[in-house]
Amino acid sequence: MLIIKNMQSCIDACKECLQACEECFTLCLREADVKSRVNCIEMLRDCVDICELAIGYMSRGSKYAQDICNTCATICDACAKDCEMFQDAHCKKCAEICRRCADECRKMNMAMV
Repeated sequence: MLIIKNMQSCIDACKECLQACEECFTLCLREADVKSRVNCIEMLRDCVDICELAIGYMSRGSKYAQDICNTCATICDACAKDCEMFQDAHCKKCAEICRRCADECRKMNMAMV
């Protein structure tokens, strides 16, 4: 349980990111310029998937949690960059949460070294 306890802030950040990306994904699909958001929408789906995977790996204390979280940080940063291209409140909020998640994943990885 100690390993999982040390990962809890990262797990929480991934949960928050997953939710923000799901919400942003749904709202982006409803925007008038949805066709200009295709890359961002695809990135949101990737971010949701990797956050879900990271939560599972950390929750079970997998020896591969660090690898998954490293990838999660990379994808969260890319998702934030795509979301920042749009001025909607939901995109800005999602970008901020994605950046926080990436930071937490990096912190968790540094703590495990």
